[in-house]
Amino acid sequence: VMFAHGGGAFASRFHEALRKRRVRKTYRCVSESPPPLGVLEHWTRQEAKTGGTTPRRHEMFPLRPEDARWSGDAEALETTFSREGFKRCVLRVTRVDALARDDAAPEVASRMDGADVSSTREKAFHDLFECEVELVTGRTHQIRAQFAAVGAPLLGDVLYGGSSLRVGGEANAETHQMPRALDEDDRLCLQSAAMTIDKDRIDSTTPPHETDGRTFEAGKPWWRR
Repeated sequence: VMFAHGGGAFASRFHEALRKRRVRKTYRCVSESPPPLGVLEHWTRQEAKTGGTTPRRHEMFPLRPEDARWSGDAEALETTFSREGFKRCVLRVTRVDALARDDAAPEVASRMDGADVSSTREKAFHDLFECEVELVTGRTHQIRAQFAAVGAPLLGDVLYGGSSLRVGGEANAETHQMPRALDEDDRLCLQSAAMTIDKDRIDSTTPPHETDGRTFEAGKPWWRR
């Protein structure tokens, strides 16, 4: 789902809803292992600079014993949780299903039976998992990094430990270097699937708009036939 920048009543209403965390954001993804259902919470910070060419990832750290868990109030996140040098990440995994080979696009299905594995550094999968995620906070690389932190990297996410999935087949020596940033030939199994403007939770003087309460949905993700 993507919104073009614009003005008018809808833009004002939508940006206000985003600021107040009143937009429910749903993502779909394919992971190499099943993540746990329910809420995932971590602290995050960006890796320290090393002086090399490897891109800096966003590290995830478990909550400390003294850290309070998220109560469900999205608007209170920034004021409730604080830790110097870190930001709180919260998401909710709402669905995890095994991806059926017959439902997968050819480039994904071929990896499930090993037919397209051209290197010992590429993996053949007997099981892949299609997941649905409600993103509560919106940190950089959040889904990718949190899934990797629980041992379920996304297929194609070569920056966070996922296996390479390339357009047109074979990778070269440079693209085998891990971790690395994704380039135009990489295929990442992650989709912004839906956004809902929650009209019941908007407390505002901004005039109501006809899109309040609507859900904007993306089409079928590229990894499905």
